[in-house]
Order: sequence, then structure tokens, then C-alpha cells
Amino acid sequence: MARRTMREWRAYLNLSKQDVGRSLGIHPSTYAKWERNPEEIKVCDIERIADAFKCDPKEIIFFEGNPSLKLGFFNSNHGKDGQSVEHKLEAEVSV
Repeated sequence: MARRTMREWRAYLNLSKQDVGRSLGIHPSTYAKWERNPEEIKVCDIERIADAFKCDPKEIIFFEGNPSLKLGFFNSNHGKDGQSVEHKLEAEVSV
């Protein structure tokens, strides 16, 4: 699993900020702000960003200053079948 920053994912996939913003349904300037300041991204948007990059959320480095900080995700939502899945966000620091 290759871990990359949002900027690196975008370059790897040869996408512009406009392309990513469009796929997320947000203005390109909002995406550019997220890329510069990923600490401002809401947890609910992390999965959407991973979908845009066609990767797992764990493969995105959101904290460039501390790339060993990893987020653990468990999907949430009520599926169409009515089953609920727990949502949990944990931070793990590898030292």
C-alpha cells in the first residue's frame, strides 16, 4: 500500500485541482485549500476524497508534518439493506 499526500495522489493520477473539485462536487478553490491545509478537512469528507483518488483512506497522508500518524477507519452508514455499520475513527501513532 503506497501512502501519498493529496497533492501526490492528484499528480500520480494526472488530475488537476479542478478535476478533483468537480468529482467531489466542491469548488476547485475549496479543494486547493484542503490540499494546502488538510487538517481542515472534515472526517465525513475523507472517504469522498479517497473515492476520488480510487484508494483507501489509509493510503492518504493528511498530516505531512507527521506522516507516521495514521487514521483507522471503519465504514459507517445504513446500507440499502437496512443494516447499520458502526463508525469509528482512531488515531494511531507509530513511533
